[in-house]
Amino acid sequence: MSSIFDPFFDNLPVSSNLTTDISNIPGIGEKLTVLLKNFNISTVEDVLFAFPFRYEILSVFTSGEKGVLTGVYIDHRIVSTHKGKRILKAVFKGENGYFSALWLNFKGNYPANNLKKGSDYYLYGHVTRYEGMYAIFHPEFLKLDELGSIRSVYSLPTSFPPSVYRKCVSFTLKKYLTEVGECLPENILNNYQLPHIKDAIITLHNPQTEINAQEIEAKTHPAIERFIYQECFYFQLAMLLRKKSYKKENGISFKVDKNFLNTIKDIMPFRLTNAQRRVMVDIFNDMIKPEQMNRLVQGDVGSGKTIVAFIACAIAAENGYQATIIAPTEVLAEQHYRNMQKFFDNKYVIALMTGSVTKKNKTETKSLIACGTVNFVIGTHAILEENVEFANLGLAVIDEQHKFGVRQRKALMNKAVAPDILLMTATPIPRTLAMTIYGDLDISIIDEMPPGRIPCITKAFSASKASDGFDFVKSILDENNRGLYDLFNLAI
Repeated sequence: MSSIFDPFFDNLPVSSNLTTDISNIPGIGEKLTVLLKNFNISTVEDVLFAFPFRYEILSVFTSGEKGVLTGVYIDHRIVSTHKGKRILKAVFKGENGYFSALWLNFKGNYPANNLKKGSDYYLYGHVTRYEGMYAIFHPEFLKLDELGSIRSVYSLPTSFPPSVYRKCVSFTLKKYLTEVGECLPENILNNYQLPHIKDAIITLHNPQTEINAQEIEAKTHPAIERFIYQECFYFQLAMLLRKKSYKKENGISFKVDKNFLNTIKDIMPFRLTNAQRRVMVDIFNDMIKPEQMNRLVQGDVGSGKTIVAFIACAIAAENGYQATIIAPTEVLAEQHYRNMQKFFDNKYVIALMTGSVTKKNKTETKSLIACGTVNFVIGTHAILEENVEFANLGLAVIDEQHKFGVRQRKALMNKAVAPDILLMTATPIPRTLAMTIYGDLDISIIDEMPPGRIPCITKAFSASKASDGFDFVKSILDENNRGLYDLFNLAI
């Protein structure tokens, strides 16, 4: 599966030994190799970086679900259920009394033939109560030197023996860890007191103390923090590289004519807020530059993002280019279409392209778009279809951009040579988070509502509280107000 990191990582030196197939690891036969590869573990490098998701402390049972019961083997018996299935029940005597070990659907001889009366055994597993005593179903027999040790638990196919995989990890660490190179600058490791990559890998696979294991699970240990930082570091680096590639694109240098802006000002039914004017200046400055614009405009519902987009589209049209506005729903696309027609009063040719448009009208519209007769194309995902061709696309506006994926944005950009891209969202995003997620974009915020606008109330509900969200919106509608409930923004 490809990602934005691929172009960068393709240029990183990788040890050929780390690409060794997992089938070369002792104990991993053909069937187990297939199982692991289906879990995206194909090379020894994958084994090294597939860290445990939790840890088990092989300690004497005191409380909780899992633990070790220690005792002397007394005897066993085999009983049959009314359905003909056999159960092996072995009884042991420990310091605190008797306990049992049970194996359901017992077949063969193991472990019955291996148990020796009078010998000490250490049984590990889920401890429960059965027939008035502690019991472990299908326990694991431990050696004395394993008591108190920490066991790593990996995400594996259900049919893959965990003990075999742990041996696989142990072998891989011993033979291939030296091949792993450091990928973070030394000054970053020192500044944030992060361990080197080899030390971090060893710690995550084999924490030395119970406290270490607990800190790793809580994501507070330096070893796990190092990889969290590393992921964020390369994510931000990829964002910067992508942003830099935008600047290298020979985009369109639009002319922003002040006389035309005065004409727009005259037809405006209201006065722009200071925030809208500030954002318009950001957009104009981007459009004037010869590099491609990639800007995200964030503003609450009713803050006036749409009128800003309309004006930017008009600038593109006055420069001889086409513009498009893509919305996630037909309702929103049709609303933009009607509002744009009303705002510009037939000054421009505007086309609507949605899934509901008849085949005949859609064919005619595509032809008009392709020959350049249409100035503005308003629509949904239908615009992204391969057979929708623009004569001279200069500006693409994506409304509610979070509902469009990277590939859809790319499909739109491929319809022209480096068109300016303007993204809009009403989803409140803290600026720090916005800079992290959208580090490849320039960000403008409309943080002022037009006069007379009712303040917008934004609430977040978890998936389990979805019904409360619907009830809240219903209460708003019952008061003859308008409300929007966005399932996409449910907090999971």
